[in-house]
Amino acid sequence: MLKDEVKTVTNTPPQLAKDTNPVDSLLKISFLRNYALPLIMRDPGLYDLDVFYDHPLLSCLAAGSPHYDGYESAFQQYEKETQQIYMDEVDTLYEWYSCWRLATSVRMITMLGVDRFIGAAAERYTMPQAHSQLLRAICNDQNRASWSEAAYLSFFPSIWFILDRELGYSNNSSTQLAVFNPPYRLRHDTPKAYDHYALKRVDPELDSEVTLLISSNFQVTIETFYQGVTVDEDGSLMIVMTYSEYGNLEQNICRSRPTRWKEILEMMEDTTGHLCMLHSHHWIHNNLHPKNILLMQDGESPMISDFAYASHEPDKRRGNTHGRHPYIAPEIPTMGHSTASDVFALGIILWQLVSRVTFPDNALLDRHIHRIEFVPGMLDGLWNLIKSCLSYHPSQRPSAEDILSQLTQLHSMYGENYISDETIDYINHRASETEDYLKSHRITRDSIFSVDCADDGIIHTASVTRSSNEHLGCYLGLLVF
Repeated sequence: MLKDEVKTVTNTPPQLAKDTNPVDSLLKISFLRNYALPLIMRDPGLYDLDVFYDHPLLSCLAAGSPHYDGYESAFQQYEKETQQIYMDEVDTLYEWYSCWRLATSVRMITMLGVDRFIGAAAERYTMPQAHSQLLRAICNDQNRASWSEAAYLSFFPSIWFILDRELGYSNNSSTQLAVFNPPYRLRHDTPKAYDHYALKRVDPELDSEVTLLISSNFQVTIETFYQGVTVDEDGSLMIVMTYSEYGNLEQNICRSRPTRWKEILEMMEDTTGHLCMLHSHHWIHNNLHPKNILLMQDGESPMISDFAYASHEPDKRRGNTHGRHPYIAPEIPTMGHSTASDVFALGIILWQLVSRVTFPDNALLDRHIHRIEFVPGMLDGLWNLIKSCLSYHPSQRPSAEDILSQLTQLHSMYGENYISDETIDYINHRASETEDYLKSHRITRDSIFSVDCADDGIIHTASVTRSSNEHLGCYLGLLVF
């Protein structure tokens, strides 16, 4: 299917795939036997399951299974059957794709035999040993998890993706947008959630995101952000992630201009609430910044993403100074990362949501142009909260839970208030300053990870994520209060 032939439709939240009542469970079993299995057995190679073609369990289940002319006719029968049971109260199109995710999940596949599946996949894709071992770890963890915890992580055959364009580049790792084109994709329409995915290449030895991916506990924490894995052309595993067509928070900060305080405070509450969820499960993000916060709906529903550096608290590895300037807390070189260092980064983000100032990844930061200061006309209570998040001593910073409580209170008191002309003028002035600065200070992609050490020993850098930030105490300070 060509890219311009792909049609998408607005989807509704899944119902059958997440419910656990007996009727729904029976329907899942019915789907596996009456739809998925007969269609897979037509050409199991399309699913990388040809190694199981002679499996006795499949042969037994396939006996007496319905036969279809193709996926379209199978969907028509599935739609008729489902609507009869649910009386049109379910989105059958969405459920078709959702049930296929279950049918092709790692949990389901490895029930047929982990060793046979891993061996065949490693040979088919010429996978490096470290990547085949990672795939085995994912399979083993999914088999240990309960069905609700497993969340249907999938191994997607590489031929199911049509690469579209690069979404981002960080720390020598690229994230690609890809059209999702599995055999069961219907011609007439596709729910948005199953139309595109983001593919991120991983390094099993360096990327802690991989460790988190195989943790069923973490899968529950981050809901459905991770979908599974696929394989790159050189045999390396790639993480398959939910794609946000609405971009990230940094893009939103640049392009939108709120008129009421509730627009800012709601985004603050949602972002902080997601950080609360991570911290409540004892995870530290360690690289929190607006580009790592995706918007799952237009201008709202932020979701924290990119857990390449995340760790389970406490993380007291001194000198582990990865991150993006200026979101790196000052104590990290000597005390390591903590939930308090995440709060420092959150404080920067809260300030940005008011000032609408962003820190460029294509220019060196400037002490004046990118200063972090009081925004005229902003709520006093909000400024005090931001300052507390940015306290030099981590013990003096509030917890994410406390921040959320204060934001909720501010929202109830001042949410309907209009943002003053004084604040709007400040935002416009800062935007003009930044734009003028970039015209004459832009640097190339090849040099964005370089640093410039001034005569006074202060290090100037673009705002990019690095695996190591040497001499962090000498980096340009931007806080002006």
